Amino acid sequence: MTAIDDIVRTTFAARSFTDRPVTDDEIAELLDVARFAPSGGNRQGWRVVVLRQQAAKEAVFAAGLPALRRYVAERAAGHHPFNTVIPSPVGGEQVADVPDAAVAWFRDLAHAPVVLVIGVDLSLVASVDASLDRVGVISGASIYPFVQNVLLAARARGLAGVLTTFSAAGEAEVQRQVGFPAHVAIAAVVPLGEPTQVLTRLRRDPVEAFARFDHWDGAAVRPQPERCPWAGSSPEYVAYHDTEWGRPVVDDVAIYEKLCLEGFQSGLAWITILRKRQHFRAAFVGFDPEKVAAFDDGDVERLLGDAGIVRHRGKIEAAITNARAVMSLWQSGRSLASLLWAFEPDRAQRPVPRDLQSLPSSTAESVALSKELRRCGFVYVGPTTVYSAMQALGVVNDHLERCHARAACEAERRVQQRSPGEGNSRSISVS
Repeated sequence: MTAIDDIVRTTFAARSFTDRPVTDDEIAELLDVARFAPSGGNRQGWRVVVLRQQAAKEAVFAAGLPALRRYVAERAAGHHPFNTVIPSPVGGEQVADVPDAAVAWFRDLAHAPVVLVIGVDLSLVASVDASLDRVGVISGASIYPFVQNVLLAARARGLAGVLTTFSAAGEAEVQRQVGFPAHVAIAAVVPLGEPTQVLTRLRRDPVEAFARFDHWDGAAVRPQPERCPWAGSSPEYVAYHDTEWGRPVVDDVAIYEKLCLEGFQSGLAWITILRKRQHFRAAFVGFDPEKVAAFDDGDVERLLGDAGIVRHRGKIEAAITNARAVMSLWQSGRSLASLLWAFEPDRAQRPVPRDLQSLPSSTAESVALSKELRRCGFVYVGPTTVYSAMQALGVVNDHLERCHARAACEAERRVQQRSPGEGNSRSISVS
């Protein structure tokens, strides 16, 4: 995801602001950016008045209150408000019954540090749908990209706002307040300021709910689910990311395999290991610790001649050493799973990662686990290698905030129940 993608996806509707002033320079800067909005024919028909005076701000929002009351009343009746296709039968009495509390939020927008009144110069824009027997929409087509650019530029500067249109219903009063001539219609009123709360996870309908290929009845457009960037587009990587990485593993053989492969991966790309994994499994007899522990010098030479794996003597010998360490754990009545999961971090204390830069390469827990593994006879288990294994084995959930796999991994982690291993058990229940 690019930086602009992130800004677009996290530009939220802010309706509550701090007391921090918005300076003239900030307003000028974001309008300087917003003016590059695409507008058909480059007519640039937007006009903006920046309101700072409290009385003027209050008057502009007050002009929209009657429309908002009708909107609330029609929604309460189960209708689509101000609908020109299916008009609402809601009458004046129902509108009058709307309590002040239901519209207070709109009135309070006047307390934003600044309010932009954005108009559309009807003498400039091409209203090509003016002759159609429906409400006109084209006149605003060259204006609202500008309004969106204002909000995007504000978001990039730590500010926020919301596009409101209720005051357009009281257009004459708003025009009087800001001095717009009659041919400049009200397109939007946008309060701006520093938000009291920053939202980053917005709820929107999925693409398939509103987009079709070729025809109204065509196939739905379905984007690929969002993944951690490292998954890339390789089918092997995508499958590994979606179905394995971060899923909790409690089987000793699977954990031993992962530790071995993480060791082999050191200095290489993980995709290299992933593509050779079946060869590794064949060469190391399914990563059965008992069988690998019995490997001798002849097996080492055999493996060094196997082009299907990574032919590195130190890493091959480490896999054998670690198999013997697993056997020692089993013989002492412990399991590799219980050892691993004993170093799970406090889930409540771990922030949800938003990007790859927020992921550590090692942690205090991986350092401690590395030390304990070495004490138990394991090798090639440095803190970074161990943390990679903890990520892959679900001991931590490092799928990014917007990754579709994060929720599934977290759900699987929640159902685990920790208990100490017994004897030579190759799988235990953990959490």
